[in-house]
Amino acid sequence: MLSFLVFCMIFVGVTISLYQVYDVHYNLNFDDEEQRPHALNKELKELSDKANEYSETGSPHNFMQAVNHIFGHGFDHRVVLAALTGERRHAYAEPLLRRKNNVVLNGRLKILHLPFWKTNPPTKSVRGILLTFILVNSLLALFWGAMSVYTVAYEVSISQLSWLNDEAILMALVYFSILLTYLASKLDSYMHDIYQVGKLNSIVFTDPENR
Repeated sequence: MLSFLVFCMIFVGVTISLYQVYDVHYNLNFDDEEQRPHALNKELKELSDKANEYSETGSPHNFMQAVNHIFGHGFDHRVVLAALTGERRHAYAEPLLRRKNNVVLNGRLKILHLPFWKTNPPTKSVRGILLTFILVNSLLALFWGAMSVYTVAYEVSISQLSWLNDEAILMALVYFSILLTYLASKLDSYMHDIYQVGKLNSIVFTDPENR
């Protein structure tokens, strides 16, 4: 009975691992408004509407008021305006809003990771490395699940690998792979967001048109 429960847990774990790969792929390739938090959609719409109003009327008052309300008093409205310009909304405005509590502005944009830890935004994307790590971990979860079935009929005879015959260990490895995939996906989301935020430094503070 215990072995049956362990195999059921392994099956559930493998299913979760497959879903994680789908979820990461979906988030990377589809801009789903319904998937975004309601608060983020509301703030994005408010800023977009006020930016359009600013563009049409030439009066920045309402836009600056919205920026101060969302990002805090004194936040450079040029940063937000640059993030909303043209096709930049998805690439820059959403990450900026998601990480607004981590963004500080002191001449240039910096990232406040923790109350005592502030750095410049990363200048290189680590997304490729993290996505490879996620894929490898998902494949490992499938491998551990497959081994749990294989070793029912064929025990691993090599003494150093005898632990592969223990379905409880394999179950633990499946869920450990799931945990690593989850943590890596969260890290990927965070690192990619602050990487995109960092690009606004060159757009706003280097491009003469935005001075």
